[in-house]
Amino acid sequence: MTLARRRTESSGSAPWAAGDVEAEILAFLQALPSAATLGPLGRSTRLLDSGLLDSLGVLELTEMLTGRFAVEISDEDFTTANFATLGDLVALVERKLTAP
Repeated sequence: MTLARRRTESSGSAPWAAGDVEAEILAFLQALPSAATLGPLGRSTRLLDSGLLDSLGVLELTEMLTGRFAVEISDEDFTTANFATLGDLVALVERKLTAP
């Protein structure tokens, strides 16, 4: 499976299979040095409150999201609600992928 898949402009649909977005983000988070002390990560893992992500981590994550999923993360998207948990972040990316 190619990770560099992009949304096709003609179809307007995301070519990412269910679970792919979460798996990609989870792999990124698990590779962070701060993840080693947190134990298993899941959809309800608090990204900011747990210390998993700091300001630099948010920037690196955003760069990964824009590159991997070809989505634009706008200033308005940088809210604690969107980055609170893995599940919230997955929901943000999936909304961006399916947006017209």
